[in-house]
Amino acid sequence: RRFKELLMDKGVTAFSRWERELPKLSGDARFMAVAGAKERRALFDAFCRNITAEQKALATEREVRTRNGFAALLEEAAAMETELAEQAVEREAMEARALAE
Repeated sequence: RRFKELLMDKGVTAFSRWERELPKLSGDARFMAVAGAKERRALFDAFCRNITAEQKALATEREVRTRNGFAALLEEAAAMETELAEQAVEREAMEARALAE
């Protein structure tokens, strides 16, 4: 888990290469959280394969939340519009009664 956090913090992407990222990673204490170079490399490779799918899932989730929020905003605006229209009709009726008196 700490190793995965390290990879995310260092900006490892699906296109990152182990040889290029290794110098950036090896100076961090979290790098040693996984014992053995083969295990670290395997986790790195798995992370690179999975990061694209995870990012796509996060983007989809963010889009759904945004759409739901926008739909709620539209519903709130429609309710406000109805309320304001009712208030305007009521105000006009009161003004008409006042003029009639």
